[in-house]
Parts: sequence; C-alpha cells; structure tokens
Amino acid sequence: MKKILIISIMTIFTIPVFLSFGNTKSQDIIDILLRPEEQKHCGIPKLNPIERKNLNNVFYSLLNGLASRSKLEESAKLYLENEGWEEVEVIGTRAMEEGEKYLIVYCSPWTYILEPKTYSSLDPGKYLGQMSYTSCEIIDYDGDIVEFWTEDTE
Repeated sequence: MKKILIISIMTIFTIPVFLSFGNTKSQDIIDILLRPEEQKHCGIPKLNPIERKNLNNVFYSLLNGLASRSKLEESAKLYLENEGWEEVEVIGTRAMEEGEKYLIVYCSPWTYILEPKTYSSLDPGKYLGQMSYTSCEIIDYDGDIVEFWTEDTE
C-alpha cells in the first residue's frame, strides 16, 4: 500500500512528462514515468505481469481523469464567457457610511465601485463577472453568484 501511495504521488508530479508523450495507452506508463533505478527502489520489478498491468491501468485512469477534468474546466469557462461572463479582478474595498464596504472591481477598461445587495465578502483576486452600469454579478470561489449594485465607475 505504501509503495502505491509513493508511486501515485510521483505520478502526479510527472503528469507534464506523461502528457508530452501523447497517446500512451499501448505503452508501459511505469517505464515512462519512472527510471529503472526508481522502479527498483519502489519494488516495481517484484510485481508479476498481472499486477504490473493493473498498476499501469490505474496510472492511465488517474492521468486520463486529470486531463479530462482540465478540459472540462476549460469548457465550463468558455461556456460562461459565451454567456456574457468575463474575467474581473477584485482589487479591494472602500468604506461606506454605514460601516459596510464597497467592493472595488477592475474589468477592462473600467473600475467599478460595487455595493453588495446582501452581505458578501470577496477576497482580492480574479473571478468571473457580468458587469453593467446598474448592477453586477460575480461568481465566487464556491460557485455562488454574488449580486451587487453598481455605485460608480471610474
């Protein structure tokens, strides 16, 4: 079990190497990911052919799943951009009279000063948002849509 964990961790860190080889389903992934001395250190030579094939299949499934997830994330972002969502950057906050804070958001070429419709707290960083001169929506890191009134633009 410990060997499989070590090999799995090594695999995750060598994904770029694996992906550079293209379609490797017919190849031995263990040979691509690990040099012979690393294989010996991990006990790979002690595996019988069935165990080695099973380990190859596990690695292939793991790497294929990671590559598919990346493509899915790109596809989801592209879909949102086609629906009018664009990348915005939360720069910081500005104090309001009532003790709450306006959110300062940059979306080229404008900087928006936003008043939250409900309590919200967005850390500085990049998000997807739909900006307008009256109201705005931003998708937070949890995937929730946070709504704002547009107070001003600069």
